[in-house]
Amino acid sequence: WILSTDRAAAQRLTTTGRNTSPVWSHDGRTVYFASDRDGETDIWRRPADLSSAAEKVLEADGAEFPTSISGDGRWLVYSRRAPGNSDVGRVSLTDDDPAPEILVDSDGDESGASLSPDGRFVCFQSDETGQWDIHVLEIATGRRWVVSSVDGFSPFWTRDGARIMYMSGSESFMSVDVRTDPEFYAASNPQCSLVDLSEEFTFGYAPVVSYLMGRGPFDSAEI
Repeated sequence: WILSTDRAAAQRLTTTGRNTSPVWSHDGRTVYFASDRDGETDIWRRPADLSSAAEKVLEADGAEFPTSISGDGRWLVYSRRAPGNSDVGRVSLTDDDPAPEILVDSDGDESGASLSPDGRFVCFQSDETGQWDIHVLEIATGRRWVVSSVDGFSPFWTRDGARIMYMSGSESFMSVDVRTDPEFYAASNPQCSLVDLSEEFTFGYAPVVSYLMGRGPFDSAEI
């Protein structure tokens, strides 16, 4: 469903299959989502104004769930789930015949990835250490950092790129100050955050706003 905050009215975006994990495009005109309408869970998209039917964006091995779109609209980052494992990948939204690229592939589970505003880094949750931590990957070099001090999941970058927000096991939002230029830096003392998430999380989408809040790494909402 898409809720218009101006009209307090909702439109149903999907009617076929199980549809989850909605993500807005960079310009707010398109919604990307996971759907099993063809029997396998793949990534689809549809214009937010319902002007045309949904079309498939990515079909690959395992199940794919979109998590983030780059600020320039060139890249879609997604979670790939196979039996016993979950990884982070990306696919071009501008190439005619894009090939998916796995960014993080380990023995642990990685998911919930969010691109930095400059598109050079991605933060995600991983249980590679035995608990859910928040990691940051520099896409060009493959370098990784752990930025959470306790367990964390569902991370996202703020609009200005100065903070990474995430949920902790105590169900509170944590905030860690970061810098991506000229080198990546993360403060060593994440803080419990009381910021207005409507100011931090949405950009370029008004007057249509969509929020997803989950209690665990794989919770999602039907759309």
